[in-house]
Amino acid sequence: MGQSASTALITSRRDSIHSSHRSKSKFTAPIISMQVEEQTEFVFCEEPDYISDLPDECLACIFQSLNSGDRKNCSLVCRRWLTIEGQSRYRLSLVAKSDLLPLVPSLFSRFDAVTKLALKCDRRSTSIGDDALVAISSRCRNLTRLKIRACKAVTDAGMEAFAQNCKALKKLSCGSCNFGARGMNAILDNCAFARGANGETASRNY
Repeated sequence: MGQSASTALITSRRDSIHSSHRSKSKFTAPIISMQVEEQTEFVFCEEPDYISDLPDECLACIFQSLNSGDRKNCSLVCRRWLTIEGQSRYRLSLVAKSDLLPLVPSLFSRFDAVTKLALKCDRRSTSIGDDALVAISSRCRNLTRLKIRACKAVTDAGMEAFAQNCKALKKLSCGSCNFGARGMNAILDNCAFARGANGETASRNY
């Protein structure tokens, strides 16, 4: 009985040693997760550009309903809009300082449909002279209204040349100018539709 108990104890110890060796000899391989990259293809559908299909006349009507700032922004969109905006502008107001003369050709190449023009100069600055006024009139022969303010360098000779070029003029408004009766009479003689010319300060220089 004693031997069998000791034998059973030795056998159980051997079994536990063998089992511990077997558990230590087990190798656990790390599990590596494989991520498969999916390539997603994006398809962009271009919406039709309806604005580009609008006729120039429609765009011109839209531009004419905008204020000056919005018109300027629209003219920067593309060359087509720049051209249409310039050709559909009938009113133009310019700072009439002496440095305007070299800009006249490029300005009125773009704004070639102007019929109402305002030339205003600061009284403390040197204004445009006869050369600039004649250059403007040669490029704006369809002018119907002219407003001229503080352009003291414009003389009767400049107004006479202007009257020869802009015979469609209907209204003249001037103030703080130095030309006199001779220039005003040239307007009345050459511009058949000119009636009621308004000379606020010019009338005092006759």
